[in-house]
Amino acid sequence: MQSIIDWVANFQLNSFLGISLYWFPVFVCAVGYTLRTIQNYLKDKYKREWGNIRKDRDHWSHLASTVYQPTDTIGTLIGRALVTIIPVANIWAAAFDISPKFFSKFFQFLGDLFDQPLVPDSNKHKSIREVNKNKLELESSEKFTDIGTDELVVDMDDHIANLLIEVGAEIVRANQLHPQINSMHEAYSVIYEELDEFWDEVRKKSENRNKADAKKELIQTAAMCIRAIDNLDL
Repeated sequence: MQSIIDWVANFQLNSFLGISLYWFPVFVCAVGYTLRTIQNYLKDKYKREWGNIRKDRDHWSHLASTVYQPTDTIGTLIGRALVTIIPVANIWAAAFDISPKFFSKFFQFLGDLFDQPLVPDSNKHKSIREVNKNKLELESSEKFTDIGTDELVVDMDDHIANLLIEVGAEIVRANQLHPQINSMHEAYSVIYEELDEFWDEVRKKSENRNKADAKKELIQTAAMCIRAIDNLDL
């Protein structure tokens, strides 16, 4: 025990171990946290004017245009500075906070650079997928029709009735392809994903919009809402 205490007391920061176990983590944390602070600062400047937003692929979509929740505070910066200079804490931060995000972006960069899939697609397999999709949609429609739409549609015009049948077929199809929704958060995520795909059509110029695609996404959104109600017993 005494030898450990003596080793710590006589530890030299300019030694190889000092550079490896202290100064290198300090450097990693300083660079990583500085870049993160700059990124969050620019994000907060935008959010201050436009409200809370989320980045989804190639566009910014607004979640709450009147709400501003800053990403960083003075306390956040103080915490990062302390973690950077405190021994052992900076090793932990460099290994488990800075490095994973760095390597995640690095691997994403490599994936985008060398995007050739291990299992390449082909026209043959596209045709097979199309056949399987049509087969599944036909089976789903037949299963939904078997329950008797006359019992569901009362005093309703044909167009609304047909839309309800399409929504029902989509519910059956989704239940066959996807597991049950188990939480409110999962329901929100699934519904938001479908609604965001509708937003992809909305944000196009009017002459470039595809009504069939917009209708499909709205039907899928309605189906996910009903699935959530059913799966969560609401």
